[in-house]
Amino acid sequence: MIQTTHTAGPWRWYWDGRRVDLRTPDRGQLIILDGGDIRFARRKDSLGGLMVSAKNMFSDSHKSGFVEISNPDARLIEASPDLLEACKRVRRILDGPLSASDKWAAVNALNAAIAKASPQ
Repeated sequence: MIQTTHTAGPWRWYWDGRRVDLRTPDRGQLIILDGGDIRFARRKDSLGGLMVSAKNMFSDSHKSGFVEISNPDARLIEASPDLLEACKRVRRILDGPLSASDKWAAVNALNAAIAKASPQ
């Protein structure tokens, strides 16, 4: 069985004036998700809503570079490496003995990852 791994975080959304990509802000801006036409739900109720192109969230006047997309789906995708790492740290707590400072560090990482993924 071939084991694959994801591209390590952090991940950030990047606007180049024409399209939106998901990239690493360091390590040479590796492209995680090529922005052919990334779409996010514009929620009207708990059942979902219209899918809106990410490039429609920006105007021509937006400067190119790393941007924040306040859409809940975008925030969750961007936070996924942090959420995975936080879950792994919490699992280590449950699997065996750790020092109190390691436990608090894991809990703090989990809280930060949840906050990053949660709607503002």
